[in-house]
Amino acid sequence: MTENKVDQRIVENKYRYILIAGARANQLLLGAHPKVSIDAKKKTFIALEEIRQGKVVVTFPGAEENPVELK
Repeated sequence: MTENKVDQRIVENKYRYILIAGARANQLLLGAHPKVSIDAKKKTFIALEEIRQGKVVVTFPGAEENPVELK
């Protein structure tokens, strides 16, 4: 199973980590292609692994320094 500890170099806190993972898992459910190759079938595990590997780019709307858009 995927390690679930928050790497603070990637995401500054566990709450934002969960929001990002949920948004990415939703994208995967809607047909987005995974950015990592793992054996997991569940979209949530895939999303968590993508974040852990730094494959998800996050931007937050309305904040120039930290714009939230998953690409």
